Amino acid sequence: MFIGILSGWPLHVVIFCQPVLAVCFFPPAFAALSHIGSKETRNIAISFTIPIAFLVGGGVLPNIIGILGERGIFPVGFIVAGALLIFGAAVPLFLKLQMED
Repeated sequence: MFIGILSGWPLHVVIFCQPVLAVCFFPPAFAALSHIGSKETRNIAISFTIPIAFLVGGGVLPNIIGILGERGIFPVGFIVAGALLIFGAAVPLFLKLQMED
Protein backbone atom coordinates (compact mmCIF):
# COMPACT_ATOMS: atom_id res chain seq x y z
CA MET A 1 0.00 0.00 0.00
CA PHE A 2 2.82 2.37 0.84
CA ILE A 3 4.19 2.14 -2.71
CA GLY A 4 0.97 3.79 -3.88
CA ILE A 5 0.80 6.32 -1.07
CA LEU A 6 4.36 7.56 -0.49
CA SER A 7 6.74 9.58 -2.63
CA GLY A 8 10.34 10.77 -2.37
CA TRP A 9 12.83 9.07 -0.05
CA PRO A 10 10.15 7.22 2.00
CA LEU A 11 9.10 5.51 -1.24
CA HIS A 12 12.70 4.45 -1.84
CA VAL A 13 12.82 2.92 1.65
CA VAL A 14 9.57 1.03 1.08
CA ILE A 15 10.72 -0.25 -2.32
CA PHE A 16 13.95 -1.47 -0.69
CA CYS A 17 12.10 -3.19 2.17
CA GLN A 18 9.37 -4.80 0.04
CA PRO A 19 11.39 -7.75 -1.32
CA VAL A 20 13.11 -8.26 2.02
CA LEU A 21 9.76 -8.58 3.79
CA ALA A 22 8.16 -10.60 0.98
CA VAL A 23 10.52 -13.54 1.49
CA CYS A 24 9.51 -13.71 5.16
CA PHE A 25 6.07 -14.91 4.04
CA PHE A 26 7.09 -18.23 2.51
CA PRO A 27 8.41 -20.29 5.48
CA PRO A 28 5.30 -19.82 7.65
CA ALA A 29 3.02 -20.21 4.62
CA PHE A 30 4.52 -23.58 3.71
CA ALA A 31 4.43 -24.62 7.36
CA ALA A 32 0.72 -23.78 7.49
CA LEU A 33 0.11 -25.60 4.20
CA SER A 34 1.82 -28.68 5.57
CA HIS A 35 -0.66 -28.78 8.48
CA ILE A 36 -3.83 -28.29 6.46
CA GLY A 37 -5.65 -31.52 5.82
CA SER A 38 -4.46 -35.07 6.19
CA LYS A 39 -1.10 -36.54 5.26
CA GLU A 40 -2.59 -37.86 2.04
CA THR A 41 -3.76 -34.44 0.81
CA ARG A 42 -0.82 -32.21 1.80
CA ASN A 43 0.95 -32.65 -1.51
CA ILE A 44 -2.24 -31.72 -3.36
CA ALA A 45 -2.66 -28.52 -1.31
CA ILE A 46 0.86 -27.40 -2.12
CA SER A 47 0.68 -28.47 -5.77
CA PHE A 48 -2.47 -26.38 -6.30
CA THR A 49 -1.30 -23.41 -4.24
CA ILE A 50 1.97 -22.71 -6.08
CA PRO A 51 0.54 -22.42 -9.63
CA ILE A 52 -2.39 -20.33 -8.43
CA ALA A 53 -0.02 -18.02 -6.56
CA PHE A 54 2.11 -17.60 -9.69
CA LEU A 55 -0.96 -16.88 -11.84
CA VAL A 56 -2.34 -14.29 -9.44
CA GLY A 57 0.97 -12.71 -8.36
CA GLY A 58 2.68 -12.81 -11.72
CA GLY A 59 -0.27 -12.32 -14.06
CA VAL A 60 -3.61 -11.15 -12.74
CA LEU A 61 -2.44 -8.56 -10.22
CA PRO A 62 0.20 -6.93 -12.46
CA ASN A 63 -2.39 -6.83 -15.25
CA ILE A 64 -4.87 -5.04 -12.99
CA ILE A 65 -2.18 -2.58 -11.89
CA GLY A 66 -1.34 -1.96 -15.56
CA ILE A 67 -4.98 -1.36 -16.47
CA LEU A 68 -5.30 1.13 -13.62
CA GLY A 69 -2.06 2.76 -14.79
CA GLU A 70 -3.49 3.21 -18.29
CA ARG A 71 -6.45 4.99 -16.73
CA GLY A 72 -4.14 7.38 -14.89
CA ILE A 73 -4.64 5.94 -11.41
CA PHE A 74 -1.48 3.85 -11.15
CA PRO A 75 -1.01 4.33 -7.37
CA VAL A 76 -4.51 2.96 -6.76
CA GLY A 77 -3.36 -0.40 -8.14
CA PHE A 78 -0.68 -0.67 -5.47
CA ILE A 79 -3.09 0.47 -2.77
CA VAL A 80 -5.64 -2.17 -3.81
CA ALA A 81 -2.91 -4.84 -3.99
CA GLY A 82 -1.71 -3.85 -0.52
CA ALA A 83 -5.24 -3.95 0.86
CA LEU A 84 -5.72 -7.45 -0.58
CA LEU A 85 -2.44 -8.57 1.01
CA ILE A 86 -3.45 -7.16 4.39
CA PHE A 87 -6.79 -8.96 4.10
CA GLY A 88 -4.95 -12.14 3.15
CA ALA A 89 -2.69 -11.77 6.17
CA ALA A 90 -5.76 -12.02 8.42
CA VAL A 91 -6.97 -15.28 6.83
CA PRO A 92 -4.49 -17.53 8.71
CA LEU A 93 -6.10 -16.46 11.97
CA PHE A 94 -9.08 -18.58 10.94
CA LEU A 95 -7.13 -21.71 9.91
CA LYS A 96 -7.83 -24.91 11.78
CA LEU A 97 -4.46 -26.65 11.65
CA GLN A 98 -4.15 -30.36 12.35
CA MET A 99 -1.07 -30.77 14.52
CA GLU A 100 0.30 -34.28 14.80
CA ASP A 101 2.03 -35.77 17.78
